[in-house]
Order: sequence, then structure tokens, then C-alpha cells
Amino acid sequence: MTRSKNKTWLFIVILASSITIFGLPGVQASERQTTNSSHQPALDAEVENGLSYLIDLAQQPEAVFDPNRVQSLLEFAVADDASARSVDPAKRATGFGVCVRSDIQAPLERILRYGFNPKIPSYVILPKLLRLSGRYPESDLVARDIEIWKSLPTLDKPLVLRGREYEVTTPDMSTGGYYRYDLDRLTVLLHYRGSPLLISVSKMTRPSDVGKRAVIVDDPNWTYFYSGEKGLSPAILKWMDTFIYDTSSVMIFHPASKNRNATNVTLFKWLNAGWLGMNMVKPGHIRAGSERFIENFKYVMESQDMPDDGTLAQKYNQMRTLPDKNLDTLIKNYARNFEQYAMKHNELSEDRFSRLIRNGGYARILNREERVGVLMLEFLKSQFGKQPLIDFDLAVSGDEDLVSKGIAKNAIPRSNMP
Repeated sequence: MTRSKNKTWLFIVILASSITIFGLPGVQASERQTTNSSHQPALDAEVENGLSYLIDLAQQPEAVFDPNRVQSLLEFAVADDASARSVDPAKRATGFGVCVRSDIQAPLERILRYGFNPKIPSYVILPKLLRLSGRYPESDLVARDIEIWKSLPTLDKPLVLRGREYEVTTPDMSTGGYYRYDLDRLTVLLHYRGSPLLISVSKMTRPSDVGKRAVIVDDPNWTYFYSGEKGLSPAILKWMDTFIYDTSSVMIFHPASKNRNATNVTLFKWLNAGWLGMNMVKPGHIRAGSERFIENFKYVMESQDMPDDGTLAQKYNQMRTLPDKNLDTLIKNYARNFEQYAMKHNELSEDRFSRLIRNGGYARILNREERVGVLMLEFLKSQFGKQPLIDFDLAVSGDEDLVSKGIAKNAIPRSNMP
């Protein structure tokens, strides 16, 4: 056992990459401790107070948003001072935190149409980061069917939305673990200094489900394998019961000052995850994960290959409502193609994984929601010029019902970039 414990440092080298900014939970104001490093300048106390206020507010569904409590935080987020980009938030009892900033060459409206759309789950626009995600029915976006981008022209007071969501991550970059967890969500759209500004806050409601084994088959092609079995992928770590214990995020989007068709993004993120209650996450892990998120989000938001949001929502609804018979046709095709793909992969060819894949067996371990997730991922691959593992054409599918529903066609409208 001692030898095994010495290997626990391997856990979560880049686990943070799996926890998205749309679902990064947080810490209590009383948990604030010291800065991440004595060599780094500290954030101003009022900025720290604003972060703590928002994370607390996300957990208090009856509390009223007070914009005066976050003025210093917003001023920090919109500042052009490059020196502020290297300042991380204080360490909290739940772990270290980081601050990452970036620019996305897409307007705020586009980000709202995709990232905060009640008809598009987050995993559809974050294929490298999330396997699955969803909003629970009581969430404001779903219950009130709010299209938040439509509020931009007439916004005269803060629009405050609350909700609860779930996410299932893609495999951790070093251990292959993947996790499911629930999040409280707070979204605020308001005007700040004459421009719209969006605040997105999340807080994990309880520790995640135990980590399960997965394999990164081809990360650039968004191809992953999920075993459904608990543990981690490296043989020496396969016995470990690992969890994400807590995580939080505050993310702020606002139009770039010199280019209104670009959006500045500031992400604050904390993460506590590991084994036997020990937090194995260091600031470098969180920063690497945050940068991975930004990279993937930018790629999707800036791409002209992305279907327009209306078409994407329609395609998701088509996939989600497919009869089981039609779904089986596509997933069996996927499982056969995946098996051929897996035969060339060193790790998947090992018996502990190949026994789940051979003879099209992968189809048998995927539930309905996971099957729909596969269809959406493979559909996105077909749009982005990647290699899909489902044949979305009539000649191969041979299913007239799929064709009539528009599932077996690749040619759909692309997004119109401004």
C-alpha cells in the first residue's frame, strides 16, 4: 500500500481541464486564506471580497444580487493593465485558485447564443472537455425558456438567472479518469460602463461520483473511450477511488474595448480533487486545465465551421428524440468503426479494454443519453473536418427514416461569423 501511495502524485496532472468554466463551483468567504504563492502579488481585498460574494450568492437562491458588491471585481476584469493578468486569487480551504485571461474573436452575443442557450447543452460546444452535460428542469434558462441574448438591446437592469446542472468530463489527460458532478449556477447579465457584461458563477453541490476509467484515443480528433468501470486507466492506479471534492469558478465576459466583435474573458478557478480526502491538485494543474478550456472554447466560438445556433439546437433535438431503433442503427455503426480504430491503439488493445470493445461490444455499455452524446460529438466532427466514426450518409446508413429526419445528411448551414 505504501508503494501505491507514492504513486498518487500522478493523479490529476491536468484534471482541471475537465472542469469547465460553465460549471466551476466555489468556496465560502470565510474560507479565504493566503495567496497561492508568496512570490505573487495579491489581489486587492475588495476584488477578493467580490469573488467570495458571488460564490456565496450562487448557493443562496433567495438572495438578491447587489451590483455594488462586485464593482472592484468588475473593474479588475475589464482593466487593460497587462500586469494584472499574472495575479491569482487567494488560496482557500478548498484548494488553490488561478486567474486566466484571454480574448475570443467573437462578439458577446455569439457566446450567449451558444454557451447560455437553453436548447444547447454545454458539452456540444466543449467537445474536448465534456462528455455530457445538462440543465435540470428547475433551472431558470430551462423553466422560463430564456434566450438571454435577446435581452442585450433592452437591458436596463441586471438579469439574474439561477440553476442547477450536471456535467460528465472527458478523460483526465494523465490518469484517464472521468467524473460526473452537480453544480449550482448563477448567471448575471448587466451593463457596466456602457457595455453589456456577463458574470457566470458555479459551485459544486457535493463531491463527484467516483472516477471511472477512460482512454484518450485521439485528442485532436475528439475521440475518447469510456469504460463505465470505476478506477483510473494506468494499471498501477486502477484500484484508486478518486473524486472531485469541490470546485468553483467565476467567469466574466465583456466586449473588447478596441474591437466590439471580440470578447475579453477573465476566469477565476479553484479545484480540490484527489484520493482518500487528500487534495492532489496544484496551481499548475489548474492553470493548465483553464488554458485547455480557453483553447477549446476559442476554437469552437471562432470557427466558421460551427453550425449556427438554431441549426445546432435543432440537430440536438433530432438526436435526442430519435426512436431507439434508429439510435441503435447509428450506434452499432459507431461501435463497429470504433473497434477498427481501437485495434490500432496500444492501450485499447489490452484485454481490460478490448473485452468491452470487441464484436461491437461498445454499443452495449452506452446508455441512451451517452448514445445521444456520441451522435452529437460525431456530428460536430463531420462539420469541423475531423474524422467521424459514424457514417452520416444515406449510402452507408441505409435507413430511410434517418434520412427523412435529416440525421443522415452532412450539409447544413454554417455559422455566420460577423
